[in-house]
Amino acid sequence: MRAPRTRDDLILALIIGTLLLLTLYGAALWIAATFIVLIHDQGLLDPASPTILETGIALI
Repeated sequence: MRAPRTRDDLILALIIGTLLLLTLYGAALWIAATFIVLIHDQGLLDPASPTILETGIALI
């Protein structure tokens, strides 16, 4: 038989969920930034295309 859920359990679940989402968002930004730098270093971007900063801001 399980113990009834308390308010503390809900708060803990919300904190853990928030940390998980922030971690995943940070990892996604890191991966996106890595790809932007790699593409720029390979010279695959057309000179008329947006700058790295503009591309990064658009991804966010």
